[in-house]
Amino acid sequence: MSGDSPRLPLLALLAPLLWASAAHAVPPDSIRAAITAGGRSEWSNEMYFEDQTLIDTTLSRRSLITAPESWTTGVIDASLIGARGAGTMRYRALNELQAGPQLIRDHLTLSWQQQIGLDWTFRLAPRAEYEHDRRFGRDIEGANAGASAHLRRSLGVSSGVELHALGDMARARGTGSEYVPDRNAVESGIAFERFPLEGSEWRAAYRYARRGYPDSVTRDHFEHGAEMEWRRDLAGSGIQLQGRATRRDALHPVDTRDRFLEADAGVVLRLWLGPSLDAEIGGGIETLTFDEPDTVVFFDYRIYRTFFFPRWSSGSWSIALGPRAEYLTSPQESEEYFESAAVLTVESLHRQSWWSLAPAVGRREYAETAGLPTVDDLARSSFTYLDLTAYADQRMPGQLQIRAMASVRSEWHDDSDGDTQSLYFSLDVRRLF
Repeated sequence: MSGDSPRLPLLALLAPLLWASAAHAVPPDSIRAAITAGGRSEWSNEMYFEDQTLIDTTLSRRSLITAPESWTTGVIDASLIGARGAGTMRYRALNELQAGPQLIRDHLTLSWQQQIGLDWTFRLAPRAEYEHDRRFGRDIEGANAGASAHLRRSLGVSSGVELHALGDMARARGTGSEYVPDRNAVESGIAFERFPLEGSEWRAAYRYARRGYPDSVTRDHFEHGAEMEWRRDLAGSGIQLQGRATRRDALHPVDTRDRFLEADAGVVLRLWLGPSLDAEIGGGIETLTFDEPDTVVFFDYRIYRTFFFPRWSSGSWSIALGPRAEYLTSPQESEEYFESAAVLTVESLHRQSWWSLAPAVGRREYAETAGLPTVDDLARSSFTYLDLTAYADQRMPGQLQIRAMASVRSEWHDDSDGDTQSLYFSLDVRRLF
């Protein structure tokens, strides 16, 4: 349980979707097609220290190991979106193709939505994906296909109930596919929601899933899941509560890893402090409890998290700076640590661009009393870390779009043999035709 990998800021992920939504707003009884084409280059590197044996097993030296990897692909996205029946029927088709010497990936998604009367809406969304991945010493060929169906009943202007069902199938073969088991899955569920113009908003949902693994029948399992979210705006401020719980049970008595209860809950309070100043303060808890825990891999744990992020905004710019903290404890003393960090987020959102920079500096301190196996002492040594994530999405003249993303993580362990560094960079240049 070393430090988490850097994550792309949520709004950076939403920006392309917001642009796509605006660009593909379709009036009733119309059809629109679009094609974007270009190239994408990605580079990653992992650096760590490893003892190298010299002459015999009695003499070794500490060496820096690097694992650089880069790949370039051509990219073509083709979309078709339309509406019929004065907008009561809407459809969309999107095909995303990436092709290069080391990676070939083709992803097709379809969506059809039909308004039935004033209160009912039906949506069907099949998808299929093919991938041939030769990166990182692998040679995996895989396919994934599935479909989801949603039936929604409006209960007035701001409330509704929705039923859903989905199926999913995945297959893989080749070098490295032993770590990607074949899978068959089905799921169904129901959700209730209320989003009025004023007052409290809430959503409650339940789902049931069943998964089978042809390559490893002992992993077959079923799962019950529930979630609840409540939100209330209060004169520029607001509060949000959320909770989720998942109960998984194995279908075969020999498997213990898939018999557990996982749950999390959190609260976020948004405070309006002035025309250009606001803040978010929040906290949460995450738990994992196995029916038959051990002290090495499948052990119980609880994680407590909290944060406080004041944010200054002016025009299209916003800057947030504040602390976050995390504490993990395990009843079996398999792992225990306290982590604190200072986080800075600088964002700029214009109509034609999205820029984000998010550095974080922190320290993870492992408890010396935790009952850790000797083999894991090095991996669990306390460390100081630096995370840096940068994202840019920029529209250019001539229908060009440039997207770039970079992430860096460095860990300096108390035992320097555990020092690591990971780097990742991607550049995507496309033109809209």
